[in-house]
Parts: sequence; C-alpha cells; structure tokens
Amino acid sequence: VERLERSSAGNGRFRVATSGGTSDCTSLVIATGGLAAPQLGATPFGYEIARQCAREQGLNMPMLDR
Repeated sequence: VERLERSSAGNGRFRVATSGGTSDCTSLVIATGGLAAPQLGATPFGYEIARQCAREQGLNMPMLDR
C-alpha cells in the first residue's frame, strides 16, 4: 500500500493506492499483527492507521485464540 485515504466524495468509501493501481472500497480490513509479541517486532502501526481512517474501530482481539 502506497497511500490510504477516505474518498473525497464524502460517501464513506476508502481509496487505496498500490503499485498495481488504485481501488475504491466501502470496507477496509487492516491486518498488520498485534501488540502481543513486541519481541517479534510488533508495533502499534495498524492501530494508528485504523484510528486515522475509521469512523468506528472494530474489536481488537488475538485471532489465533478463536
């Protein structure tokens, strides 16, 4: 991902730019890992992106436990 932003049309959509092109979407899943294992290099990067882009942030839980 080279760039991630809310659509300028104000319709709640997202615009994602990658080296393969640009796409618009109504939903966005950010799967970057979690903070449970800092010894593996975990950072709050994914949470920071979610806070910047989301109207509401979903549940934060370890998925390997489910």
